[in-house]
Parts: sequence; structure tokens; C-alpha cells
Amino acid sequence: MKRFHRCLLATLATLLCAATIASQITPFSISNGDVRLSYTVGLSSFKIVSVGDTSEPSAYSIADSGWLINFWGTGPDPIPISLSDCDPFSFAFTHSKTATSFSVSWLNCQTSVAPGLQFDVFLMGSIAPEDTVAELRLNVHVDSGGKAIDSVVYPRFSFRERSHTASGVMAVPYGQGKLILDPVHRVEYSDEDYTYQHPSNSASMQMFCYYEESEVTPALLFWGTRDPLGHLKEVKLGPS
Repeated sequence: MKRFHRCLLATLATLLCAATIASQITPFSISNGDVRLSYTVGLSSFKIVSVGDTSEPSAYSIADSGWLINFWGTGPDPIPISLSDCDPFSFAFTHSKTATSFSVSWLNCQTSVAPGLQFDVFLMGSIAPEDTVAELRLNVHVDSGGKAIDSVVYPRFSFRERSHTASGVMAVPYGQGKLILDPVHRVEYSDEDYTYQHPSNSASMQMFCYYEESEVTPALLFWGTRDPLGHLKEVKLGPS
């Protein structure tokens, strides 16, 4: 991959909903020979660990907070439900993988947070041959409980800068695109979140990226969506 920027990760194709539980955690990875995505999975845990390429298999370490689903019920506000809220004895868990893809499912999830609610969560990851991105898909099916999905918060990733040279550059989907120099250390960006909705006049793109200019061949960390239908999304950037 002899490119000035090594494109490492794309996420979020089609999102709908999710849920999970806990036990023994096992590490896995998928790769097409160019891009590598590492993750851990257990009965009630799934986390992306790192993403990289042939030059650096773990170029960026990822802190993954997992998914969060907001359900509408009978009250005035949506009910947030995450993996840790699901009863570990209520669902059927499966995990399978090939060299370039994985699939995780939690079927018949239930939680005391929303009695009567039952839903299925499907999480898929893949890296196409000769592609430079890893794609993640999260789908949720609600079976019962008189509740509807308001929104899905996924992915919830954070990462550290690769050096301390204040040479970081982040492209954010504001207007026609905006470059933020040294986003980790800039005071005006250090203590607040930046939220963009797409499609809207404030966000024309469905992606953002980060890299460090001090590197000879910067490893470009990229998040984006493959959604030609332009479903409503909200991108939130901020300190972790």
C-alpha cells in the first residue's frame, strides 16, 4: 500500500439496532492482506480493538464503547439500552468468522430497563478483496414490547494521537468540509463536542478522518458511511 495516506477504516453502512452480555473474552482479527481489523468477543461483550494495514497491523488502537439503542415507549423520552443492560440469560449468542469477515448475533434480547421489550441484534464486519476499508453493519429487529426504535448510536470509538508533535489533522464534515489542525491539543476543541447532522446545510459529507502530518507516510484513520439513500445521521466529535 504505497500511498501517501493509508486509508484504514470505514464504518456504518446500514444501522438499525442492537444488544448483548458477558463471559470469556476472546481476541480475533480479519484481514484481506492489506487492511486488518482486530476485535474481541464474548457472551456479553464485543469491542473493536485496533485497525491497521500491512505496514502497521495495529496502526490505531481503538477504545470501543459498543452500541447504544434508543427506544420509544410510552414515556416522553426515548429509553437508552446498551449491551450491559441485557439479561445474559435471555438471549441466544452466536459468533462466526472467515479470514475476511465476521458475524455476531444476540437473539431474543430482554432487559429489566424496558419490561416486555424483546429484540435481536446482528453485527457484521467485512473487508472486501483489494479494498482499503473495513465495513461494519449493525441491524436490529424489534419483536415485541410496544416500543419503536428512535435511534442507534454506533460506532462509539475513541483513539489516541500517534505522536506528541502537535501535527494532527482532522477533516470534519462541516459545510463543504473543514480541516482542524492539532485537534487533540487545541483549547477551543478540547472541552466540548461538535455535532453534525447529515443531510443538512451544515454537513455535506458522511465521513471524517484523522492523520499526523509529521509522519512520512501518514496512517489515515477514516470513518464514513456507505449510504447512497442519505438516511438521517448525526456525527458527534469530542474528547473522550
